Amino acid sequence: MNGSLKKTSHIAMPWVLGLYGLGGGTFVIAAHMARWSGGPESPAYLVPFVAIFGGLAQFLAGMWAYAADDVLATAMLGTWGSFWLGYGILTRLIASGRLTAPAEAFPELAFWFVAVAAITWIGTVAATTLSSVLAWVFGLFALASTFEAIATGFGLYALSIFAGWMFVIGSMAAWYGARPCCRTRDSAVRCCRSPGASN
Repeated sequence: MNGSLKKTSHIAMPWVLGLYGLGGGTFVIAAHMARWSGGPESPAYLVPFVAIFGGLAQFLAGMWAYAADDVLATAMLGTWGSFWLGYGILTRLIASGRLTAPAEAFPELAFWFVAVAAITWIGTVAATTLSSVLAWVFGLFALASTFEAIATGFGLYALSIFAGWMFVIGSMAAWYGARPCCRTRDSAVRCCRSPGASN
């Protein structure tokens, strides 16, 4: 990259699309995880939206963040965008009959959540020095991922429901964090800052 993108300042703030993609995509699948509605066949209908909005769109926002030299956005949006893309592919393979998901414990998928949880915990710590809103978003996602890793790895149905609720709350926090970004061209530190913050 020759830096021309950065010089022209034509890159919209990546956090806007990134947080909306993270929140919107996660909310759809998390509502099913929390057993709000649907049944065993529901993921096949939900995942196209999750993979495109929560996966591809969010991943692209992460790449735009890379061009804008936003390290935290690159790491977090790139990680979660990739995760939901992979989740979409896996769900499609299961729905088509090419793969069979275990009836209870699914340790292979659990390790997906272990990896994304570890990365998101690091992002949470980094976000505490930048924005309390982002720290809450990633903290909730890290906690939910940790619970889901345990639930999926050991087949704990009730804990998976609780993780779904945590993801729902995290997705709402992401939506809340993206709102002020739509009205400013300032940095993510300011657009995602909690009300009443002084710097």
